[in-house]
Amino acid sequence: MRPNIDRFRKDMEALARIGRVPEGGVARFSLTPADLEGRELVIGIMKGLGLSVRVDAVGNIRGRRQGRDPTSPIVMMGSHIDSVPNGGDYDGPTGVMGPLEVVRTLNDKGIVTRHPIEVVVFTDEEGDRFKKGTLGSAIMAGHMSWDEVRGLKDADGISFEKALEAIDTTGTPGEVVLRKGEVKSFVELHVEQSARLEEKEMPIGIVEAITGSSHKRIRVFGKADHAGATPMDRRTDALVPAARMVQEIERIGRSDPAASLVSTVGYLDVKPGAMNIVPSLVTFTTDVRDTSPDNLAAAMKEIDEMIARVAGERGVEFEIEELEYTAAVALSPAIRSTIADACKKLDIEYMDTASRAVHDTSHMAHVTDAGMIFVPSVGGKSHSPDELTHWEDIRPGLEVLYEVTLALAGSDA
Repeated sequence: MRPNIDRFRKDMEALARIGRVPEGGVARFSLTPADLEGRELVIGIMKGLGLSVRVDAVGNIRGRRQGRDPTSPIVMMGSHIDSVPNGGDYDGPTGVMGPLEVVRTLNDKGIVTRHPIEVVVFTDEEGDRFKKGTLGSAIMAGHMSWDEVRGLKDADGISFEKALEAIDTTGTPGEVVLRKGEVKSFVELHVEQSARLEEKEMPIGIVEAITGSSHKRIRVFGKADHAGATPMDRRTDALVPAARMVQEIERIGRSDPAASLVSTVGYLDVKPGAMNIVPSLVTFTTDVRDTSPDNLAAAMKEIDEMIARVAGERGVEFEIEELEYTAAVALSPAIRSTIADACKKLDIEYMDTASRAVHDTSHMAHVTDAGMIFVPSVGGKSHSPDELTHWEDIRPGLEVLYEVTLALAGSDA
């Protein structure tokens, strides 16, 4: 008896129906009604599997399957169910429903592991509501404090602390932070969100490192004037220098000889935003990532210096606000070896790879041995309604995750 792809698919499709939007994809922003409905679905599945469920003070859901030695450290698996706008069905949920199917299989076989097993659903991994990602895992790892996040507000002015009132939580924020030795290991099953596995025709990717990322907000200040009556030589246009900055940010990303650096401007707002007014304020964001900490630091420095130079040349004021920084992290050689051993046992091909996206594992890797298992994404599409991983391509990931769980949790099976 092995993990059952049909049961997994049923769970995935049930979640995918929650938060569907007419224009395609799903919208399950953290602690919104759609996310709350998704949480209830997952909690119901956990309870149906006999897991003891608690929701901690920042909303992380932890479903625990007791082991023979309840005092031994936890073998933890999990991911998230919140989404980006018009997001796909696989980014996050694969890493929640996959471990639950592993637990279901252990139950079917009557296997009791030595270590307790916990499946965790982290709060607000995507960060689209409160504009700060991986909140739940960052707090659990001690990388963000409650004071840093409690006052974060969404577009309607609702704070993170206020939004949490919509769910039943237990404990205090301080108790969310993992104690030393509390977790033996953490493994996340995830769709690749890139096309390398598909192009190499590899069923499994073993993640060696996860990219670091820098998110900043830049404001360029000009002066509003009449678009017809103000001569070109008397304007202080905020948009023209901002447009040049955007082009330079792309150039910097493309100039990396190792092709590991990526730089994106994903948001741009122009005010007053009228056809016949010279722009007075432009706000845009930068998302810069690299698996090399040194390359990322150099790119961030180059971008900051470029913004100051362009602003000086155009005679405009500017402001750079750091929103979020996540360091690049190498994943545990021991967990990578365990995943490789599982692939060999099952005669499943695999390749070593890196993640260009940030995950909850980025934080968990600082507090315990952590690893990630990738399964292929069709065309590398993600954060899009076109996101797709075929069910038969997820099956090997479930098989490998099951074997890894047995190896880490301690079983004679």
